[in-house]
Amino acid sequence: MKTYGEQFQEALKCETEEEAKAWLAREVRRYEEEGVSPHEAATTICSNLGYMAGYYDSKTAAKVQALFGAIHPIFGPDYWNTMTGDRAFELGLRRGRATPSE
Repeated sequence: MKTYGEQFQEALKCETEEEAKAWLAREVRRYEEEGVSPHEAATTICSNLGYMAGYYDSKTAAKVQALFGAIHPIFGPDYWNTMTGDRAFELGLRRGRATPSE
């Protein structure tokens, strides 16, 4: 089993959309072996990539978004250009208070 960090580092090695698609397909197959549907696997992987990118610089986040369509699950797209500490805190609080169906 890979850690999310290992998975993210593998994804960052992709330089083209073709490499990203091939890598994602391999990861989806790996999740399927664990009983996860292809759709759920792709959704989970891309959500995790988008989240992890939030810990990196804007260039890395933009690369992950461009290659994988991986959007930060809380901050959304292009957050690195507009997000402030106060706004991030507000969104985190809102997400933490939301019910699972929201």
